[in-house]
Amino acid sequence: MQFLARLALIAMFALGASLAWTQTDINSTREAAESGVAEAQFWLGVRYLSGNDVPQNNAEAMRWLGMAADQGFTAAQFTIGSMYKNAWGVPEDKAKAIHWFRLAAEQGEAAAQSGLGGMYHNGEGVTQDHVEAAYWYSLAAEQGEVIAQRSLGFMYSNGEGVTQDDTEAVNWFRLAAEQGDSLAQTGLAIAYDKGEGVDQDHAEAAHWYSFAAEQGEATAQARLGVMYATGEGVTQDHVEAYGWYRLAAEQGFAAAQSNLGLMHEEGNGVLKDLVLAHMWYNIAGANGVEVARDLRDIIETNMTREQVARATQLARACMASDYRDCDL
Repeated sequence: MQFLARLALIAMFALGASLAWTQTDINSTREAAESGVAEAQFWLGVRYLSGNDVPQNNAEAMRWLGMAADQGFTAAQFTIGSMYKNAWGVPEDKAKAIHWFRLAAEQGEAAAQSGLGGMYHNGEGVTQDHVEAAYWYSLAAEQGEVIAQRSLGFMYSNGEGVTQDDTEAVNWFRLAAEQGDSLAQTGLAIAYDKGEGVDQDHAEAAHWYSFAAEQGEATAQARLGVMYATGEGVTQDHVEAYGWYRLAAEQGFAAAQSNLGLMHEEGNGVLKDLVLAHMWYNIAGANGVEVARDLRDIIETNMTREQVARATQLARACMASDYRDCDL
């Protein structure tokens, strides 16, 4: 099952457990687990989670993980917390997730500190508390935990739980961005784009937007489209702009949908087509871009009734297909 495989990967690569047990045969692992070796109990639990050399069995996984967790093994505590938080193999229980995250976090487990920070940040299982969230994120971020670094960057950028500080935000965004986190790459790009916490540098903004956009981050794709459309930080290229807008639009990014309408209206980077312009304006308007509705109404004055009807039909089909079927 996908969620169990994901959790097993978290256990294997995100935590401080030795990977040596992944090379140990199942009988030896079970023997060590039955003799009370916490790390063996943990890895036996992980094997039951993922169905590796044993039949996949959530109850058996929880039994062995629980034994390891009760001995204070932080990887097991974090894994159980993740299971309860995300309803992975057990009923969702945010309070239990908090309990297990806290036990691991207080022992210095970075992933658990980040997870606990996230729950305080979002008010999951606890009263929302941005100061407490920033505290736990900071502990994890100092250990290099990428989600905590990115989250702390946004907290400093927005002044949530900490004093607003663009320079500090950039520092944390950069650390996470250099680890490949697409949201942090986008945050860093926006800082360069706007000159917040760093000297404004559109070329550097485009550099970081590109990394994030290639990973599918819609905001970065849309912003990169704007940069190609305007020639800021990159050589102006309307075809390239259209391509990035389209990728963001297919993820439901309303501003990119509106920009596609404009490109079809004006024939920049694509053939001029009022039907498709109307379609994209209509979609963007339905997704909350008021100016797109105004632009749709304006171009209707230059369209036939048949064209408007066709554009409306296309917009419905595009939205019904989750923005995958959006061509004539």
